[in-house]
Amino acid sequence: MPVREALRRAAACLSQPAAEYTEPLSCGVDLGTATCVLAVIDGRGVPIYVDQLPSRALRDGVVVDFHGAAATVARLKASGIKFTLRRQVGVGTWQIFCHDPCGAKVELDFSPEESAPADT
Repeated sequence: MPVREALRRAAACLSQPAAEYTEPLSCGVDLGTATCVLAVIDGRGVPIYVDQLPSRALRDGVVVDFHGAAATVARLKASGIKFTLRRQVGVGTWQIFCHDPCGAKVELDFSPEESAPADT
C-alpha cells in the first residue's frame, strides 16, 4: 500500500476502529518522547485503529518519570480500560497488560527500581 494511502486510512480510524477488517490483527505501540501511540493493522496491512495518549513519562521507550507512568495508569483506569499490573518474577520489572479496541494484547514495562503505582 502506498504511504499516502496508509496515512489517509490511519487518519480515518483515529480513536475509532474501522468497521471492516481482515484477521489476523497486528498491534504496535510506540512509546515516544511525548506521546504513546497505538496502531493496529489488519491481515492486509491496512490500518484499522490508531490512538494516542500524551505522556511525559516516556523517553524513547524507557520510563523516566515513574509518577508520570503512575498517572498513565490512573488515566487507563479513568477511561475504563481494564488492565493487569504485575511484577515479573526474578527481575522485578513492573508490567501492565491491557487490550487495544480490537482485542490485541498490549504490554508496557517499567523499571524494577520503581515501587508499584499507588493508584492500582
